[in-house]
Amino acid sequence: MCDYYGIAAEQLNDDRLGRALERIARHAFTVQSQLVLHLVKAFKLNVTNIHYDISNVELYGAYERQLQENAETQAKLAEQETEETSKVLEEYKEQIHVERRIGAMRGPLAIAPMFLEKPLRIAGLMFILLWSLMTLSLMERDVRQSLDGEPMYGLYPEGRPSPAPTGRSILERFEDLAIIIVKHHGQEHRRLAELDKVQRRLSEMMSVPPTSLRAFKATCCQRTPDG
Repeated sequence: MCDYYGIAAEQLNDDRLGRALERIARHAFTVQSQLVLHLVKAFKLNVTNIHYDISNVELYGAYERQLQENAETQAKLAEQETEETSKVLEEYKEQIHVERRIGAMRGPLAIAPMFLEKPLRIAGLMFILLWSLMTLSLMERDVRQSLDGEPMYGLYPEGRPSPAPTGRSILERFEDLAIIIVKHHGQEHRRLAELDKVQRRLSEMMSVPPTSLRAFKATCCQRTPDG
């Protein structure tokens, strides 16, 4: 990340990451609406029936005021009577399919320690996790649809077949993909290493032609006074 944005490692501290999360949270709904619309069109998703699941997320730290406010809110909600219980249960019968996706986010998450401090930063982090989950789900969906019931080879050791590749196993297959840096006459050139047979097939299944993959360095990032 330091190399990508052209900053020193000591500049990538908790405060800088925290301010970035705040900016993400402020524009999150605009980003999310555009992202969802694009994904619906690009992947031809059927949105006649949408199951929106709200999951619990636990964060540990000194958030006494926020915890008190949350406790008061939950107490008020508990006092309200639930109407049309049977209808709610009927509509919620598809919960297991959503929970299978949410399970990819449930912790503990393997992330570096970060000083979140503010609810806005927590919201920014959760939006990033949500968008990542959407991407992971669509990657898995594309690969499984392309297989059309046939097993996938090359994801498991010893050449064992994978009847239903998961998003996690697909990503893990690209873990060893490296960036090659060539310095010549004062210039630096970057390119991705050659994809192996399995990586190339997965890319094609996800409608990402290997020739479209690029390794680049951002050199025109505009920084705001607080960034």
